Amino acid sequence: MTPEENHLVDKEKQYRMYFLRADINLSSLVILVWLVTVVIFVPIDYQTLGATQKFYFFLAARLIFIVGGIAVFLGLRRTTEPVKYDRFISLIMFMAVIFFILGSRILTQDFVG
Repeated sequence: MTPEENHLVDKEKQYRMYFLRADINLSSLVILVWLVTVVIFVPIDYQTLGATQKFYFFLAARLIFIVGGIAVFLGLRRTTEPVKYDRFISLIMFMAVIFFILGSRILTQDFVG
């Protein structure tokens, strides 16, 4: 690496460390909003699906997402390194994508708008 590139890498590390706490706070708030939304929609799932196997499967998926979200939330609150922050955010995003794919597959099969 050239000296200019080394200087830019150092600047980026300083930037990430300076804003890490603000990033963690905002990400934690977003995760909490997601978790509350996931909980709020449980009764709607029950109204839509009834006490069927699909409902209980999706309820289990919601519970897994909630537990994983809480774990990521707690991990974020304790992290002091941008690399760990990135890993936690990547994990919650992966979980959210899987959850939304499951939801769209389960809820749209029988849905008639």
